[in-house]
Amino acid sequence: MKRFLSSLAIAVPAMYLAANPADSSEVKTSPRPAVNITVRAATSLVLNAAVTEVFKNTVHELRPERDANNSFPSRHTSWAFTASTILANEFYTTSPWIPWLAQGAASAVALQRVAYHHHYGGDVVAGALIGIGSTEAGYLLGGLFTGCPLRVHSADAEFKTTLTLFSEAVYNLSAPDNGELLTGFATGVRVGVPLSEHYGLSVTGRLSSSPLKVDGRYFSAVSAAALSVGGVGHFGLANRALALEPAVEVGFARNIRPRHWDRPTISFVADAGCALSWHLTDRFAVRSAATYRLTTLNGAISAITLSVGSSVVF
Repeated sequence: MKRFLSSLAIAVPAMYLAANPADSSEVKTSPRPAVNITVRAATSLVLNAAVTEVFKNTVHELRPERDANNSFPSRHTSWAFTASTILANEFYTTSPWIPWLAQGAASAVALQRVAYHHHYGGDVVAGALIGIGSTEAGYLLGGLFTGCPLRVHSADAEFKTTLTLFSEAVYNLSAPDNGELLTGFATGVRVGVPLSEHYGLSVTGRLSSSPLKVDGRYFSAVSAAALSVGGVGHFGLANRALALEPAVEVGFARNIRPRHWDRPTISFVADAGCALSWHLTDRFAVRSAATYRLTTLNGAISAITLSVGSSVVF
């Protein structure tokens, strides 16, 4: 079940599809009554607690430090992404910075749980998925209870300068020597700047952490800070709120080596992938991406990454 939930990370952007779309002209509608907000948020919190605790008490997985067998999923991550999704649902039409900062805080919690050996990467990926999914389900049910279904706005997906904060699941496909890199988690910021109608530049900074097993036993978390630059495209779809954004980037990573594990301090990193961008307002968009990553770490290490992001549009 853990592997199944983790593989669903690519479906995270579908959280925004739980409601009926509306035209961008409706963005300036009056605020929803406090009772509607309260019912939706409360329903989301109850669902999140129920789903999280069911998995906590039925899936027995030892924590990396082997001090308990309730590692899956990460409760802290689930709570954090529930809170960030509630804030995003309520305030994305008010200010694009509120959901942007809320996702950043939730991602920081998830990364900390892996980097400090409290959870495996798959635990926090599942926690994020449960947090987002249960919140959107709570908003859908809450709308049925109050008779006021949640409406999601949309705007034209114009190619503009964007600042995207993303949460990323890293599925490592290979590992060096006798080690095994497990599913990791990353968070970062990406800047996209258009140079023409369809093409532009991108710069990405990222922090990542992947648990490492050596000879079949947990060893440590391998963390890194990476910076890459490259090119990005922007191609509108039939739905004017949607656009495909293929990108290629190259750069380097500064590895934070665990003790007693001798590996290069600097690694080369190359990414090639494609994102789907959905503009909810003229200033805010959500973005999901799938990427193939190649990293040098005493050999070529490949990975598939799946991410979801919040974008401020300038």
